[in-house]
Amino acid sequence: MWLPILVPTVQVAKTQKFAVLSSRTELPPHKFNVDLDINCSYSANVINGSVARRPWCSTGKNQQSENYTVQLKDFENITWEPVMAGKCGASSYLVRKGLSRKAQLSLQLRRYCSKNPKSILNQAVPFTVILDTWNAFEEMKLDFGRGTFASFDDPSITQAPLRQRLDWCLGDARETVTEDERYQGATWILKPSVTNKGMDIVVAKEWDEILTALENADHIREWVMQRYIERPLLLGGHKFHLRVYVLCVGALRVFVYDRILMLIAAHKYDADDMDDIYGHLTNTARAAEDVNFDEAKFVRILEDLPAYLLKTRPGQCPDLAAATTAVQGIRESIHAITADVYGAYENEYSIFSPMSNCFEVYGLDFMVDEDLKVHFLEVNPGPDFKQTGDRLQGLIGQLWEQINVIVFDTGLVHPSVTAGEKSHAEVDAALGPEWAQRAKDFTMVYSKEWSAAKHKGGMAFIE
Repeated sequence: MWLPILVPTVQVAKTQKFAVLSSRTELPPHKFNVDLDINCSYSANVINGSVARRPWCSTGKNQQSENYTVQLKDFENITWEPVMAGKCGASSYLVRKGLSRKAQLSLQLRRYCSKNPKSILNQAVPFTVILDTWNAFEEMKLDFGRGTFASFDDPSITQAPLRQRLDWCLGDARETVTEDERYQGATWILKPSVTNKGMDIVVAKEWDEILTALENADHIREWVMQRYIERPLLLGGHKFHLRVYVLCVGALRVFVYDRILMLIAAHKYDADDMDDIYGHLTNTARAAEDVNFDEAKFVRILEDLPAYLLKTRPGQCPDLAAATTAVQGIRESIHAITADVYGAYENEYSIFSPMSNCFEVYGLDFMVDEDLKVHFLEVNPGPDFKQTGDRLQGLIGQLWEQINVIVFDTGLVHPSVTAGEKSHAEVDAALGPEWAQRAKDFTMVYSKEWSAAKHKGGMAFIE
């Protein structure tokens, strides 16, 4: 077996009595210059250390002109011109708003599900309504359907209170909440289409509560209103969600990191108490606001779940083997859902445009209900690794060590691979055993050559 956290060139062979260390004689043929620019010191220390352990990756003043350059930077620090011109690689895709904006994510998955009724997403994605409030703040327009609109210059309409204008322009959503028999008595979670660290999120049952939330956040124009999962699986009475790190490479391979985080709400869950936001929101940044926040208690890993199921669900999980099997079922559902989420964007290059010379890490959020069914919530580009905390920083260290195995050690973003003679499937066959052995915590859940793989994601940079 490989122990890459020490040195990527050292191999560890275990026997019954001892372990044998040996040096890896054949180094990767692909050499890289890695331009590092990560703002968060927590992440930078982990990433910089992992890159520095690789003799085939040169950084700073040690860069060599013959090496292929990859910008390993935060999105806002990447210089996109040479990436688009094919002169270097990057640790992000330029176009991924279809994943990052919750409204566009909901719309695209809805379209995909309508064309693929057998997709697991039909059961995994909670019912979602997009709330577009632009018309409440600008010229009022009412949509009568079939392309017929009416706009009004009457001051009694244009100067009406904001609450009334919101109610007018969101008539369809109001009918869903107040009149649709399928959702009578349902609870809803209202989230800005672009949100950060759980801010401006509201849980509500009544339409008036939703209007109040929109009225109080009049700086936000696009929201999603999602059917709330009212019977979540609880840990000691606390709600939690699963944070899954996903690596996308080129156009397109998708890998799931199987060391999954359980992020736990700071307060105990009470479905009837809508006002205690710390009992409903499981985002670590929000949980940490509570004076009683304890990282060891509220940031756990999925491997902790079998023991808990064994203790609290003896009917479902009579022994540890049954509990472990149940958790493996959760993990397999996550694999299948993740594969379909990314597969839903094939040929949708205006909203998600993976490029053969790039890779990116995402944080996908899932929730498990009382029946151990897995629900998909959202995608987060540029996840905040610092929320993992100091206790589990080693998990992030292994994450990046194994990312670098897949990206740099196998050379998946190097031009000799991306523009080489081997087909996508031939590259998988040739390199698969290496990343399976040395990136053992990753599972490749999706691999398909997209039509624009050789064309920079369907885009071109004109100098």
